[in-house]
Amino acid sequence: MRTSYLAILMTTALSGCGNADRLKEASILHVDDETLTPAIASSKGFLLAHFSSYDPNCGYCIDSNTEVAALSRRYGVNIARITWEPWQSLETSSDLREEYWIRGLPTMILYKDGKELWRGTGNTEEHFDKLAALLDD
Repeated sequence: MRTSYLAILMTTALSGCGNADRLKEASILHVDDETLTPAIASSKGFLLAHFSSYDPNCGYCIDSNTEVAALSRRYGVNIARITWEPWQSLETSSDLREEYWIRGLPTMILYKDGKELWRGTGNTEEHFDKLAALLDD
């Protein structure tokens, strides 16, 4: 049995002078376990892969969604959000989990032009500060 995974790739366009924190529009690209790696490899500029859970009991994942959206608005970074069901991901997502070395949720991996720059697991202020510093450069 083949399992598919879903990622949402959000591309943001920023408005002009003094109002860069406002999200103007988003386009969504759906990828699965076969197209995620090519999507990352062909990405131009920054891409933040955000592995999280859709379980409403995962407060860390829910809170990280807000922080990641804020980064997208502030920096215009593309977001690939991969959402897993936490109790079955060890079995159903083992290939993808191993390929991207996911050891906990949420996990964030920042790419630039398809090359990994940084990764972090958990919803911590230090992670978002580090991401902001990398995106500022």
